[in-house]
Amino acid sequence: TDPKRKNANPKLRAVGLWTCPLLSVILVPITLFWALGVQIPIVLVCSCLVGLIFVIVGNYLPKTGQSYTVGMRFPWTLNDPENWKKTSHLSGYLFIIGGILIFLNGFVGVSWLLLPIILLVALIPAAYSYLLYRKTLH
Repeated sequence: TDPKRKNANPKLRAVGLWTCPLLSVILVPITLFWALGVQIPIVLVCSCLVGLIFVIVGNYLPKTGQSYTVGMRFPWTLNDPENWKKTSHLSGYLFIIGGILIFLNGFVGVSWLLLPIILLVALIPAAYSYLLYRKTLH
């Protein structure tokens, strides 16, 4: 159970719950058409979908209160509302920028660029929130 569940943004939670079913509805027919010989740009479709999801999540992250369900859930962010707020705002911007880059990368097709973007979007907020935590210790 999540003692801070009331703080979870319901829209962000809905995005999380609907992502897999929607992706399945889109990607299963694409896979079937590909198997039948229809040339569909799968990399483009997947990049656009993932980029769109990142932008949507990035839009709602700053609006989410402390929660064990959604957000940047590090021990130090869950224990400090100010750390949570600052980390969520930075994460929101990074998710939006990363989502746009992933979306655009679908058109360029540089496959190795996806992993560094995702790592930066995840690691920068983690390091930032930890540095904020360390700063409050001194």
